[in-house]
Amino acid sequence: MSGVSDFLIMFKKQFYLSVLCVFISSAALLLIPVVTTGEILSYIVGALFWLGFLCSQCLMWLANSKRKLIERKVKSKGQKINNTSCGIVSFFKNKEAFVSDVLMFVVAVEFAALAILGVNRKWLVVISFAFLFVLLNLHCILNGRNYRCIKNLDTYRKYFKDSETDENE
Repeated sequence: MSGVSDFLIMFKKQFYLSVLCVFISSAALLLIPVVTTGEILSYIVGALFWLGFLCSQCLMWLANSKRKLIERKVKSKGQKINNTSCGIVSFFKNKEAFVSDVLMFVVAVEFAALAILGVNRKWLVVISFAFLFVLLNLHCILNGRNYRCIKNLDTYRKYFKDSETDENE
């Protein structure tokens, strides 16, 4: 990379591509009622789910390592950074997370009700599970440290000089 701007852009790209991969995995879950076991399409749907899920985790891991470098640089300039807990144990950290968390709770209750009542509509259970899957992931992402860094990126940018590169970090 040629400079800090490219480094920060790559951080944002990895973060948002990770979110896209979560949606791809969830979309694959929605295809489950459509495919028949043993068909080649069922293997493709399974591969799509796992590929999307694994890519989302790897991209988030890469973004996380970049976030740590960004925050280390910002801290070295004397700026205090609020080290919150990780996203899975945090709730309602910002407006987006609030919406995601409320929806996650509603869908979790709905999914539990379907299980308790023994609703036997496969498509309804799969749709509920797909929504719960994506909302649980969004809960972790939107309450997490990487998203907090994304929201503060414009503030953090002033702590970097354009001549610096990520290789110097």
